[in-house]
Amino acid sequence: MDKKIIEETLVDRKKILEEARQHNNEAEELDTGPYVEVEFEKEIRQIELEIDDLDSKLKNL
Repeated sequence: MDKKIIEETLVDRKKILEEARQHNNEAEELDTGPYVEVEFEKEIRQIELEIDDLDSKLKNL
């Protein structure tokens, strides 16, 4: 992967992560139930793993 593409993807994923965390906080405030919170937590964890992977690829370039 090209360094520029990785950097752009990394910025995009960090933005998505922040939005997911915000939605998770809103869900907690609304007390939507544990299922919704678990889904947001799974989504957040997946995005964090993608970010870690992209960071590793960027460092290896």
